[in-house]
Amino acid sequence: MIQQDPIECPCVEAVYARELSHRAANALQQAIAAVHLSKRGAVDLDEVMVRLHATAALHHVLGQASGGLVNAADEINDVCAASVAAAGADDNVTVAVDLDAVLAERAVLRPVLMIVAELVSNALRHAFPENFGTVHLEMRHSGMTTFLVVEDDGVCGGWHRPGGEGGGIIDGLAHSAGGRVVRSLTPGGSSRVEVILPSLAAAAASPVGHA
Repeated sequence: MIQQDPIECPCVEAVYARELSHRAANALQQAIAAVHLSKRGAVDLDEVMVRLHATAALHHVLGQASGGLVNAADEINDVCAASVAAAGADDNVTVAVDLDAVLAERAVLRPVLMIVAELVSNALRHAFPENFGTVHLEMRHSGMTTFLVVEDDGVCGGWHRPGGEGGGIIDGLAHSAGGRVVRSLTPGGSSRVEVILPSLAAAAASPVGHA
């Protein structure tokens, strides 16, 4: 039997469901790890609660499928802040954002928020073995195209880890939004991921459809 690559013809809601399921599993792992650290006295219980609340808030934002026009830069900032708080990395890792302001339909922005959450969370978990560094996030709009770049100054351990789903999910989300993903290394050997999408601007964008 011929097996078709799901990314070639994605059902949009299936891609979203896969990302949310993947994120929920990661959130549970983080919660369990945080509780163990608290029991050993490595972190304060209040810090654990902050991380859990941030995880819940992030999951809520990513789960919203509608809501009209929103400020894309504000939404992305909120996702970045929640991702850092959920990882407990507030004091160690900086997420530096440089985003063009644009109004976008939430349905159009939703896969982009999921991509941002996945890329930032991946950097927080894997790029900084010394537990400190910077993640740079840039979004630019040019004509009918939006460019999203996430780059860190940590260590790139490869694009696909054994058992990891993040890379495939990012590709699927970008494809579902009519875009593509370009991965490369910085001159210093760190990770750089560029996502090229149809314009997010409400005047240019069409709502994400269903397969």
